[in-house]
Amino acid sequence: MKKLGVFLLGVFAIGMVTGCGNNSPKTLVCTTTENSSGLKMDQEITAVFKGKKVDSLKLTVDSKAEDDAIKENWDSFASILKEQFSGKDAEGIKVTTKDDKKNYSYKVEINVDVTKAADKDLKEFNLNGIADAKDSIDDAKKDLEKAGYTCKIN
Repeated sequence: MKKLGVFLLGVFAIGMVTGCGNNSPKTLVCTTTENSSGLKMDQEITAVFKGKKVDSLKLTVDSKAEDDAIKENWDSFASILKEQFSGKDAEGIKVTTKDDKKNYSYKVEINVDVTKAADKDLKEFNLNGIADAKDSIDDAKKDLEKAGYTCKIN
């Protein structure tokens, strides 16, 4: 019986050292770039998983004008984006925007603490139901790669 206890203790120690049974957070980072009508959009999704649950998300879209028509009407373009994302902050959701007029770039960053955000507020960003999702980090990676993202797990 004593040998069994020592053996189980050894297996437990090996599991802790190698990370087996460890529920430490893992991060999924996915990126993509789209070019459409003279606008280049770099997108990045960073999702922190604890087990099979998404704990937090960071969504970033950096839009850069590559067409002269957009550049000439930059103030109108930036105004539309500002209006679209203005007032979207809520419990667990922080939205920041940055208008770089000199480089014709507009960056939107949405930080979500899934544990604090209400489903009705998440719906604004098509994220409703994410708190209850049971997909693993590998499932999420496969789905995002099917959608054209390049992903890695840290």
